[in-house]
Amino acid sequence: MLNAPAMSKSTALFTPEVLTLLIRAGWYEGRQAQGQFAVPSDVHYPAHIAQLLQEFGGLLIKSTGAGLTLARNSILFDPSYAERESSEQGILTYYAGFLQHPLYPLGHIPQESLLLCIDWTGTMYMAGDYLYRVGSSFAEGVSNILLGVKGEEFNERTLRWGD
Repeated sequence: MLNAPAMSKSTALFTPEVLTLLIRAGWYEGRQAQGQFAVPSDVHYPAHIAQLLQEFGGLLIKSTGAGLTLARNSILFDPSYAERESSEQGILTYYAGFLQHPLYPLGHIPQESLLLCIDWTGTMYMAGDYLYRVGSSFAEGVSNILLGVKGEEFNERTLRWGD
């Protein structure tokens, strides 16, 4: 049985179920993960996103089974899986062209071979053959992936979400 931490600004953003998954993976508020992950050489992270990586980097948050609208997925916070995907020929650059702002890799979804990324506003995405918007904030995106909530698919023909 895990002891629940005192509620703080960060922990209050997650449901108790998601918070339990994070704690089991080794997360705690204020965690510093220097040296536990590598960042792609072609990515320059804004300070607030680099701070997220310092707190969550290197963690494998396991979640399996039936979810709310699709199967639950685990998250590995290791942005090195996106090496070369931010280059001119990479999928993050490709999708950033549609969105008209950069996407920053945070890790990947092992079961689906999708990259996990975020934009400067905190909106979370999964990118692969298609682009999915999975949350309007870091906490919502992480929660939706771990709990199996389907994201909105980007339609490249209409340039709209969910078509």
